[in-house]
Amino acid sequence: MWGENRAAYSLCSFDFLDMGLEQICTPPNLRIYAVSSFAPGGEVYPIQKSPKMVEFLTSNSSFLPPSVDLLTDTYLVPEGIKLLLKLRGFRDTYIDIPRRNE
Repeated sequence: MWGENRAAYSLCSFDFLDMGLEQICTPPNLRIYAVSSFAPGGEVYPIQKSPKMVEFLTSNSSFLPPSVDLLTDTYLVPEGIKLLLKLRGFRDTYIDIPRRNE
């Protein structure tokens, strides 16, 4: 979840795995939102969906989580954030991203 460079920015990464524990793309129709008590949250997108982020990450490979595959989806979010996962036909789910121990 944390890497040396991401920890310096208080960031962590996560992705989705299939039943065989292989990294996969985000399930269809799943939307992820940042939840904040002091400001409206926005939708969270995987780093692979941002051309500028892909360009930055490929030129700064030490920032990449070791398991990142640019053909699947990996998310980079701030420590301590709360995420809302919405999937059509299922109950909304909230996830608290932990903070790294200092």
